[in-house]
Amino acid sequence: MFKDKLNYKIINTTALMLLLAITISNINVWWKIISKCISVLLPFIVGFVFAYALTPFVRYLRRKGIGTALSNIIVILGIVLIIFGLLAITLPMLYDQLKVFANMAIEVLENISSSVPINIGSFEIKVSDYLNDVLKEVGSFTSSTTMGIIGNLLGFFGSFIVGFVGFIYFLCDMDKIRVAVKTILKG
Repeated sequence: MFKDKLNYKIINTTALMLLLAITISNINVWWKIISKCISVLLPFIVGFVFAYALTPFVRYLRRKGIGTALSNIIVILGIVLIIFGLLAITLPMLYDQLKVFANMAIEVLENISSSVPINIGSFEIKVSDYLNDVLKEVGSFTSSTTMGIIGNLLGFFGSFIVGFVGFIYFLCDMDKIRVAVKTILKG
């Protein structure tokens, strides 16, 4: 009696289970895609959060009779001044700490070299060869780490610039964004 009918519930359930099995078996690929999307969108999200947080200052300046464009410029310049002020405070301290670290490293190396005299012939040659190999490895580690740090810094500054430009855009158009979100949510 039911031989000619298809059971769509079983077909849909089987298709859903097949899609779920494919998704779970490729979870690493999905995770990489999601993490790349997040890393691309993160500067914009941070820029939006800062713009949303600073919108009350812009509104306050508008209520005091300052125009919209001028109040946006005042808030943006205030943020820029705060960032440069923090950099002006922290960079000299960082430079001093790096200088102290370099001097201490040189002093430690001098103390080690003066306090460990090894004069046992061939053993001394083996120890010096071992120390040379260690220094070569430290040198390659330092150069690769330095390049990694420079790459990370360039990535950070690129993301910072994109986020800051996004912040300016979001700050200037926050009222339009709020109206658009309200109309979308009302349906």
